[in-house]
Amino acid sequence: MTEGEGLAGVDPDTPSPARLYDFYLGGTHNFPVDRAAGEKLRAAMPDLEDAAWANRGFLGRAAQWLAGTAGVRQFIDIGAGLPTQNNTHEAVHKVAPDARILYVDYDPEVEAYAKPLIRDLPTVDIITADLREPDVILNHPGARAMIDFAEPVGLLMTAVVHFVADENDPWSLMARYRDAVAPGSYLALSHVTADKQPARPVQAIYELYENATEKIHLRPKADVERLFAGWVLMPPFKGAEPEVTWIGLWGADDPEAADDDGSRWLYAGVGRKPSDAEASGAATAVVKPTVSDLGIDVDAQSWRRSGEGAGAIEIAFVTAAGDNWVLMRVAGDPSGRVQVYDRREWEAFLDGAKKGEFDDAAG
Repeated sequence: MTEGEGLAGVDPDTPSPARLYDFYLGGTHNFPVDRAAGEKLRAAMPDLEDAAWANRGFLGRAAQWLAGTAGVRQFIDIGAGLPTQNNTHEAVHKVAPDARILYVDYDPEVEAYAKPLIRDLPTVDIITADLREPDVILNHPGARAMIDFAEPVGLLMTAVVHFVADENDPWSLMARYRDAVAPGSYLALSHVTADKQPARPVQAIYELYENATEKIHLRPKADVERLFAGWVLMPPFKGAEPEVTWIGLWGADDPEAADDDGSRWLYAGVGRKPSDAEASGAATAVVKPTVSDLGIDVDAQSWRRSGEGAGAIEIAFVTAAGDNWVLMRVAGDPSGRVQVYDRREWEAFLDGAKKGEFDDAAG
């Protein structure tokens, strides 16, 4: 019997995001149902392990950059996941041994596994709470005991916000966290995407998490950038412009070598909360138009698709607001989300791809 078995709220017969991620990383804190689902996904997505480790690498690099270069001395790791190699407190304490770290995860298994490992660490604690309930997290006695919200905080949200559905408005949730922390705080965030990815593994991801304890919501770069609204983006590596980028590039010593296929399954960025004086002129994330902003009737468009069944990519070419746009959606995505690209972005999206790969109209 493992630490997670028998806990209230734990279903050993349904895959969970925390246990699946543990499996992707080669861990042992998972059940047969998680391993079976993970193996099926790996068959469709050969880059699965590389993507998981790219995310883990970003967490370590970003946390150490915040503790070292930015001088942050307290961290909240939301969606922390099950303990594995180079956990946040281990990465941070290599740079700042006095830093305080609060782990947060809604899965009770995470606390059950983590508590014995951090019991003797006075600057590390964990609480069970849900990202979608910021007031619960921010006002939790454990958070108030560990974190001084009058001082800068490092908010770490790696590979977790894609479990928040559009109807739960992740952008407003992120604004709530931003408003609760002091100027000089930082947000380090990563998010899975379907941008430039083939239909088969995208479909496999949706199918897996459709039957897991949480559904997943892959988002385009523009939607990930919106999560940083009100934060000043940091350059991801030396010589780069401030931006949200592929996860392997952030903090990379050799960006060209780090930009592999696995790292292109996630976007990542780090942003700083400006002071009130800075905020009026800060270069924060750009918000792109939506189909609603452009007055586009999605159902009236002629959609073309790249394959059959759920997970197939569908596109439509439209003219609206005096410009040309390309719409893209994923068949079977329960959110019905439609991505909007201008022609320049679409050409970049298709860079290196075969022309004419879309078949007849989807009807």
